[in-house]
Amino acid sequence: MPYEGASAGTELTVAFDQIRAGAAELPPDLRAPIAIYCRSGRMSAMATGTLAGD
Repeated sequence: MPYEGASAGTELTVAFDQIRAGAAELPPDLRAPIAIYCRSGRMSAMATGTLAGD
């Protein structure tokens, strides 16, 4: 499993603590699929909430 911020073969990798700063680099089409990865699920759930504006 990749370490945080080191997902080889991806177009963009944003570390958990940089989600807000890296959000501007995400596709402008809000319907574009993105993958959020966390081994335990805890940080990916929090990242999803941050990106959704919760």
